[in-house]
Amino acid sequence: MGRHMLITLSSNALRAQLTGSSPELDLLDLPGVAKDEFDFAGLQITTSLLKGWNAKKIDKLRDRADKAACPCLVLVEEQPHQLGDLEGDTTEQVIDRMSKVMQVAHRLGCSSVAMSLADTQGDDAEDLVAENLRDVVRAAERMELNLLLSLSEGLTGTPERLSGLIRKVGGFRIGSFPSFAQAAASGDPASYLKSIVPYASAVTASCGAFDAKGGHAAFEIESCVEAIKAVGYDGTLAVESNSGPKAMEQVAACKSAIEQILDAGVET
Repeated sequence: MGRHMLITLSSNALRAQLTGSSPELDLLDLPGVAKDEFDFAGLQITTSLLKGWNAKKIDKLRDRADKAACPCLVLVEEQPHQLGDLEGDTTEQVIDRMSKVMQVAHRLGCSSVAMSLADTQGDDAEDLVAENLRDVVRAAERMELNLLLSLSEGLTGTPERLSGLIRKVGGFRIGSFPSFAQAAASGDPASYLKSIVPYASAVTASCGAFDAKGGHAAFEIESCVEAIKAVGYDGTLAVESNSGPKAMEQVAACKSAIEQILDAGVET
């Protein structure tokens, strides 16, 4: 049995190289770099890097990604959104914003859009958020996209609460969007991932610095990878290092560590 996961690159891993007054790397060149330098199978892109882009430039990124055989697979909306507000136009604004994000994702050829929810208070908060999320999911369904929810404060603060909300919303187009860093912060990364990854179609393999021997001081990557293997996960796994001057080295080290764990014990 071989590897089933697609190992991809999160644009956040090279944010330091992609942003600033004189960036070292153009986002349009990221698919080529991801494929040629690291042999990644695809990309996970954050919406902030596309700010100010027009349709022509978005089409150009998709074209570059297709030609590099490194497609854009997940578009991540970083700004948490409030879907539990009874008053004002907040919910309509969020649905409008997420519809625009989905249009970009569809144009890029992505299969999923990820978002996070702002903390919501109140006795009926979960029912209200679930009801409003159904509107967002319907917009995703129209474009044949999956809507993935990050774990964040409040209603989606634990795997149990997030999975409960996903079940309440219902349907095949909503899922979870966990990360290794969040799992490690929980104190029991294996249990955390085993409980939420069955609802996921995209996972972020966020990592810190590696030492000269390939060790990872922040947390044990092996337990995270083994946990998602154990539940039969077969979606995308996006490498996301602490962006900085040594980001390229960290990306290579993280990808290598993950592949070694995935290939351990695989029959050839």
